[in-house]
Amino acid sequence: MYNTNESLLCGLLGGTNKKNLKKIIKHAKTCVLDERLYIYNSSTDGFGILFNSVMEVVGATFDGKYHLSMNELSDSQKSLVEALKEQVYKNLEGMLPIDDLSVVAAPVLETNLHGDPLGIC
Repeated sequence: MYNTNESLLCGLLGGTNKKNLKKIIKHAKTCVLDERLYIYNSSTDGFGILFNSVMEVVGATFDGKYHLSMNELSDSQKSLVEALKEQVYKNLEGMLPIDDLSVVAAPVLETNLHGDPLGIC
């Protein structure tokens, strides 16, 4: 929920102050559920974004073949990913698990599978 609807999570945790909430999120991010990746392909030909098991964006593809890690994207590509990510978080249907991780570039797996903690609330 932190990744898909942060404000709702903050509301559900109600009385938790920001310092405690940061600790909770930091700890939760150390607990990886699994190593699975998921892809959401937009209606635009070849454009898709990759998510880890806790719905963090870890990469993107713009041609349907080559997957780039987030730190390899240009600013305009990051904007496209951000816009699609917001659509995906509103409707998670269409997410497909990637069973063959060999189709994903090594930098995506190595640098982004376990994202860094972000600012909260």
